[in-house]
Amino acid sequence: MTYKTIVVHLDTSQRAHPRLELALRLAKQFDAHLTGVFAVFTPDPRSLYVMAGTAEYYGTHEQLRAERRSALERLFHAELSRAKVAGEWIAMDAPANLAVPHRGRCADLIIAILMSH
Repeated sequence: MTYKTIVVHLDTSQRAHPRLELALRLAKQFDAHLTGVFAVFTPDPRSLYVMAGTAEYYGTHEQLRAERRSALERLFHAELSRAKVAGEWIAMDAPANLAVPHRGRCADLIIAILMSH
């Protein structure tokens, strides 16, 4: 079996780095194109503004998500370069359960994780 296109779900969790490492290893092995899809849950701000004090909370966490996204994007590009793997970064403004299958619909392999509650 061979893979020419691989999509990896990246988020702000600790599991993102192991997923990226696996995806890079497989992309290198199969000379595949790697697409990193950044998608995280973002609450609808309209639902938060009705509760006192949540506007500031939302703003603070939105900034943290943006900082983490930027750091992960830099890491993704650095690792692509280090591994000499072709790829692209896509940041989606959609929940992961919608964004990842959408971007991976034509990929040979999707690397994601099932979140249990």
